[in-house]
Parts: sequence; structure tokens; C-alpha cells
Amino acid sequence: MPTDHPDGTRSIVISRADIQTPIDIQHQTTNVKTRIQESAINVPTKIAESAINIPTKIAESAINVPTKFVEQAANMETDFKAQSVGVYAQPEWATKEGIQKSDSIFGDEIAEEGSPYSDYTVTTGKTLYITQLSGMLVPSPPVDVPDIDPMAVGITDITASIEYFRVGGDGGCGMALPSPIKIPGGHTVRLYAYNCAPYTVSIISAWWVGYEI
Repeated sequence: MPTDHPDGTRSIVISRADIQTPIDIQHQTTNVKTRIQESAINVPTKIAESAINIPTKIAESAINVPTKFVEQAANMETDFKAQSVGVYAQPEWATKEGIQKSDSIFGDEIAEEGSPYSDYTVTTGKTLYITQLSGMLVPSPPVDVPDIDPMAVGITDITASIEYFRVGGDGGCGMALPSPIKIPGGHTVRLYAYNCAPYTVSIISAWWVGYEI
């Protein structure tokens, strides 16, 4: 068989072709240098238990490269030239791509153990990320009862019957959540406030803010 190189290997050039090249490389230390230009290429690649270097240059092509790494230590270096490419941290990406969402409740003359609430159904195909939860309570008349947090606010996924978060405070409470509460599309999320005080309050309110992607 004719060869192109002294070590017995041959060069392969792919140009202007529709080609599918399944590659299965196992238990090898391999260098695969590939240059694909002006072609429509599908390259399903499975790499298992191998040390692989794959320098790849792709120019003016439509390429799909589904790749699965199993139990590997992999380094992937990517150089994009003359492209419109953006890499964002998750909060920045959410701000750029997400739709801002919020919900709130307001109640007046809420008796002891009263609990106004509001429901929001997440858009189908989207995911809601709640990033902040707050609430406020005003007694009527002002009362100081030691060792009691007069109010609580919380978030519940009533579709999945999961209470994600509940926080209480003396007259008010609120926090930016260290990790967003994630509600799947089609689920209904309930925001509620609860009067824990042994008296009627003139105002109780709560709200959450977040984004939907």
C-alpha cells in the first residue's frame, strides 16, 4: 500500500464535501491534526481512556461537533477569529437574556395568623429564577411584644408542593438570595406573608424579584 510519510502513515485532505467521520479512539496517545475548509462536516467523536491532542482549524464551514468526554482530564483551547462571540458570567448573561419578573402582595387589617398570598405561573418552556425576597409589617396600633418575629414571608412551588424559602422579621425582612430559587416552566409559585403576631396589623406586604429565561 502506498504511503505519504516514512512512518507509514498517509495524509487525508477533505475539501468541499459532505462527510460523516465517526472516530473511536481508545487506549492511545494520539495527535490528530485536522484542517476543515469550505465543507459541511459532521464529526461525532468518542474519546475514552486516551491522551489526545486535537489542534483543529475550521474556516468558512458549517460544523457540528458533538463530543462526549468520559472519565477524562481534558484541556480545550479555543481561538475564535473574525467572529461575533460573547462569554458571560451567569449573572451577566441573565441580565442580558432574561426577562425581569416580580410579584407582590399587599394586605390591610390582617388578623393574627392571617396570610395573604399571590400566585404566578412560570411561562411554559422558561425557567424562573427568584433572586430576592422581602416583606414588611406595620402593627395597628404599634405594639412591642418581646421575643416575637411578627411576620414571615415565603416562596412555595405549589405545583411540586415544595416550600423553598421562609424568612421572618420584626417589622420587616428581606435578603438577596445567595443562590436563586429555580422554578420550572409551567409551575405555579406562591408568594405569601404570614402575621405571626398576636394582634391585628394594619399593613402587611411582601414581594420577590427575579428573571425568567
